[in-house]
Amino acid sequence: MTMEKEITYKDNNITLKGLLNINNSDNKTIAVICHARYSSKNSRPTTKIAEKLNENGINNFRFDFIACGESSGDYKDYTITNMLSNLHATLSMLKEKYNFENFILIGCSLGARIISLVDYNKFNIKKLVLWYGALNYKKGLFHLKKKKLLKNRVTMKLKRKINLVMNILKMKNYLMLLKI
Repeated sequence: MTMEKEITYKDNNITLKGLLNINNSDNKTIAVICHARYSSKNSRPTTKIAEKLNENGINNFRFDFIACGESSGDYKDYTITNMLSNLHATLSMLKEKYNFENFILIGCSLGARIISLVDYNKFNIKKLVLWYGALNYKKGLFHLKKKKLLKNRVTMKLKRKINLVMNILKMKNYLMLLKI
């Protein structure tokens, strides 16, 4: 049974809000969902992904970046640097407070760009799902050597997109790029 819990935590002076779904307390892996620009943790795509993860017994967390949804901050501070800091604070909080050891990162659009820039050496990132990523191909994980990169272009409705994300999580590949 899923236990959903509202979480409030800090990144510097910014208050961040998120929703933690624990489906298996023995499993030390959690999927972290990063929303798109002009969106929030409660947007339809992030909510549907979380529901599907819950149906499949996968622990998950979705949160609002700075100046989005219920998180504090001014929109002028809604920058790549601050969003990356928000993600690092989120992963640190989940690691330290809830003892998660492994992370699956799912990002949509700008959220995909943010997860592509995460400090993968600091966190045990098992998988990345870049959903229609607004990416900078000269920075971040695209300079990593020895990582498989699978590109897939697909057009489908939201339900099929969510099912595709779930299938990706079962794959052995480290990274999946989706343009759907």
